[in-house]
Amino acid sequence: MTGPLVSVIIPAFNAEAYLEKAVQSVLQQSLSDLEVIIVDDGSTDDTMSVILSLEAADRRVRYFCCSVNSGPGYARNIGIVNSLGEWLTILDADDWYDTQRLEKLIAAVDAAGLDLAADNQRFIAGKSEKCKNLLTTDASNKVESLTIYDYFDGDRISRSSRNLGLLKPMIRNKLLKRHKIRYEQRKGVTFGEDFYFLLECIKHAKRMAYITEPLYNYRIDAAQSLTARLNIDGLIAWKEMHERYIALFNPKLEVKELELMQKRGLAIELYINLRRLVEPLKQGRYRDFLRQVRLNPTSALTLLVKNLSKDPSAIVLLLRYLFLNTIQKGRDLFTRFLKPFNTQRIRFGNKDLDAHSGNEKK
Repeated sequence: MTGPLVSVIIPAFNAEAYLEKAVQSVLQQSLSDLEVIIVDDGSTDDTMSVILSLEAADRRVRYFCCSVNSGPGYARNIGIVNSLGEWLTILDADDWYDTQRLEKLIAAVDAAGLDLAADNQRFIAGKSEKCKNLLTTDASNKVESLTIYDYFDGDRISRSSRNLGLLKPMIRNKLLKRHKIRYEQRKGVTFGEDFYFLLECIKHAKRMAYITEPLYNYRIDAAQSLTARLNIDGLIAWKEMHERYIALFNPKLEVKELELMQKRGLAIELYINLRRLVEPLKQGRYRDFLRQVRLNPTSALTLLVKNLSKDPSAIVLLLRYLFLNTIQKGRDLFTRFLKPFNTQRIRFGNKDLDAHSGNEKK
């Protein structure tokens, strides 16, 4: 018995609100020869109930469970190992596909004779589910051929770049098995694993078909955003992950690729230093900011000014944080100033009187 043409892997953690929409967007594809593999990553809500309902309604749905929450990389790897399809792709549990996504990706790889394809994305914000932006600006129905150099160029460590590391590729399953390609699943890695997974795929596939038409809908949630999840420990884990992936490239045969990896590593280091400066300002911890500046005043201020000048919107955002933090600190100071007056009691004879009302204390 042969497997399906496409396996769609959906890692799910506490995704009861969105999971059914995600799965139905796959089951309703114009290409029906597929399977859906849902991996419940230790959810504590009703995600499992949704999964069981979906499995009962359509035989193409299969599921696996993690006893504890282990992260999206671990969950995706469970899906990869258990997939039966000739092709494999990922869908996050709060996102969804356009109806013809899989059909168009298959057509793109067939036409180009490649083992790897991806498509443009819509960024969806708010409950209205309106498109806020696109991953790449060209939304026409073209198929481009991207190299590993295009991929590096399209994923620079800066706030304003187009981030091709967000792509959800479709990969020939044989490529993954032949080269034992898996997602990073070490503890402490909270972001960035998508970039390196696709980097390894492109390295072995040589080229990737890229459909400029957006067919993947990527939900943006402020509480789950990358900026909200960033912390210094996570950034350091990101840097360590990058250093492990440098070993993919042969220094004698892949000189240019190695140089690009080293350049990216330097950009990550600079980004970590920038976050050490910016985070105290955003959180109103001005002493911590000054402490960081004093370590190397010229370097710190140059780094801050250089990066802010590249992205005017970041200046506005930082000023907004500073304004809000200053207002909050003023309120806190005023509250502390009033506190003694709110609680002060006056002793009058053998009675306690409230300092404001003059009433006897009960």
